[in-house]
Parts: sequence; structure tokens; C-alpha cells
Amino acid sequence: MKSDGDEDAIIRAIEHALDQNNPNRAMRLLNVVQGAESRDVTLWIRVAYSALNSEQFQQALEAAHKAVSIDPMSANAHTVLGHCFEELGLMEQAENAFTRGIELSPSDPRYVFLGVSKRRLGKDDEAEIAFRSALRRNDKNEEAAFNLAVCLREKSPDEAMSLLKQAIHIAPDYADAYREMSFILGRSGQYAEAILCARNAIRLNPEDAWSWVYIAAALAEIQEHDEAERAYLKAIELDPTEPAFCFLLGNYYRHLCIIDKAVRAYQSAIDLDPENLKYKSSIAIVTQEQHRGDKALDGDAS
Repeated sequence: MKSDGDEDAIIRAIEHALDQNNPNRAMRLLNVVQGAESRDVTLWIRVAYSALNSEQFQQALEAAHKAVSIDPMSANAHTVLGHCFEELGLMEQAENAFTRGIELSPSDPRYVFLGVSKRRLGKDDEAEIAFRSALRRNDKNEEAAFNLAVCLREKSPDEAMSLLKQAIHIAPDYADAYREMSFILGRSGQYAEAILCARNAIRLNPEDAWSWVYIAAALAEIQEHDEAERAYLKAIELDPTEPAFCFLLGNYYRHLCIIDKAVRAYQSAIDLDPENLKYKSSIAIVTQEQHRGDKALDGDAS
């Protein structure tokens, strides 16, 4: 059996491993510890978060489960377990873990976590309730304001805009909030303002592909076609696995009657998402348009 001095040394080694972002070593050391120290829920929670930060999701999940088993009444343990499920795409389990965390110790961040999981499950009304609960607890929570705005941007764009402005007032460099403002402004025909917000989003986070899509759409509306095309292509460059970007580029080319480019863009979308009926329908329609145009040219030539 290890002495208290040995166990203290191992605990210090665990903390050092966590400080060095080495969750695997921390977990191995934790499994060595015997006695009360091995039941330290806080250390297991730290290991889980360290593993999450290192994108070692299975190790994180193991550590989070151990934390919950050690202290089933720890809201923090259930919260980190929810994050592990979320990263693994297990959204129903994440929702349950975040709900349990709130039952044990409600807080505005936990309501935000719950709201995000509910929105990803398609439970938009329940997500809205969770985000409003977060804001009632803390009206300075920019994440709650932002996520509630995303829930409301279609059905209540004015309230969504107010919430996004609130989020930016709290966190002036909130790139995602500028991006969503660009979307809402573009939808309402305020293209110059939409472009300005998208430029702010891109300035703050040039790797966000959707910001490039939103600025492209607004630029197209004011006939800035060269810049719009470059923005669409930039979005595809940033995320070449997203079929929606190729589809939107195809729509753009089709609107300009650049049929050959539209066909290629739609085909790229189909290659990425072969079962999407909307993409298939669009390429069929534009191909027919191309054939009609070719026949008309043949008729003129004869």
C-alpha cells in the first residue's frame, strides 16, 4: 500500500500532467492512486476537460463517467459528461447530462449548454426556453444572447437583431454575432449593412466559411459579381466538404445564366451529398435549360 507521501507525489504528478495538457498520463496516474485521493472527483473532471481539449473524446468520456460514479451529485461531473457526449455526437445523452447538471446546480452556462444540445436535436422551442432561462439568470451572458438570436432569426428577426447587438455590446469581438447580423440584414434587403457586418465577421475570424457565403450573397444583390464569386469560392476553399456552398454557388451562376459553371457547381454538391433531391432537381433543371439554349443556337445557325 502506498504511503501518504507517495500518494501526494502522484497527485502532484497528475496535476503537472494536466498542466502540460497530457490527459493520458493523468489518467494512468489516477488509476495508480489508492485511497481517498483516487476518489477526488475534481481531478477526474480536470482529466476529462484536458482530454476534450486534446480531442481525445473516448478518454474524456471515460474520465467523466468516473467522475459521475465517484460523486453522482456533482453538477460539474454531469456537465463535463454532457460535453463528452456532445463531442461524440450523442446529443440525447448530452441533453440528459446537462439537464441533470441543472437539476443539481442551475447556472446560466449550463442552461446555454442545454439549449445548444436541444437545438441540435431539433427541439427549437425547448432550446429557446433554455436560452431565455440563461439570460434571466445573467443578462450579460453573450453566448445565451447569441444562441437565442439564432433560434429567433427566422420567426422574430427584430428581436434576434436586438439580441445580437446585446451580445456584441458585451463582447465587441464576437465574430459569430456579426455573421448572424449579416444574415438577417441580407434577408431584409439591407445589403450594404449586411456586407459591413460580414466584413467585421471576416476581419475577426477569416476562417468562418459562412461569413464568406453571407457576404457573397449580399454582394451579388448589389451586382458586385466578381467579388461575390470570389467570396463563394473562398467559402468552398475553407470548407470543401460542405455541399451547401457548392449548391449556393450553382444558384449564383444559374442566376447569371452561366450554365456550364452552374452545372459543375451543382455536380460538386451532388458528389458531396448524393442523396440530396434538391441538388439533383437543380442540376436536372439547369441541364434542361442548357439543352434548350443549345437547340436555340442551332436553330439560329440554320
